[in-house]
Amino acid sequence: MRIESNAFVTLDFEIFDENNKQLDSSQKSGPINYIHGLNGLIPEFEEVLAGKDLGEHFSFELGPSSPYGKRLEEAVKVIPKKYFKEPEKLIVGQHFIFYWKGVPVRGFISSIHDDQVIIDGNHPFAGKKIRIDVFIKDVRQATEEEKVTATR
Repeated sequence: MRIESNAFVTLDFEIFDENNKQLDSSQKSGPINYIHGLNGLIPEFEEVLAGKDLGEHFSFELGPSSPYGKRLEEAVKVIPKKYFKEPEKLIVGQHFIFYWKGVPVRGFISSIHDDQVIIDGNHPFAGKKIRIDVFIKDVRQATEEEKVTATR
């Protein structure tokens, strides 16, 4: 079956930076399941998947400003460790919500120093040219229940 609107798709992926360093994969985070056309993926990814067939393996690239945006240095904050309840439990890569300009922002700890923690509100892929390798594991018509659940 070909990927088209309302197809339930399962795929494996690997994401690499321009130095061929693996940034993520379905081996780490599990396969992606989504319903095509219901905005379950970034638009650029869905566009590339449209018309592909079950069993296809392919790669595509995304530029440094799309879709994760340019890296914003003002989204990187230095926070004194004393503001954390249990600073000894903090780990690099840990994700959480923090407030930037009064707005909640998803961020992650990019580094930890003796008395400060560096929090980054950029998406980890922001400003990077990435390559995504994809293997389409399953394509079928989505059920009505799956469509309703996917739009919530």
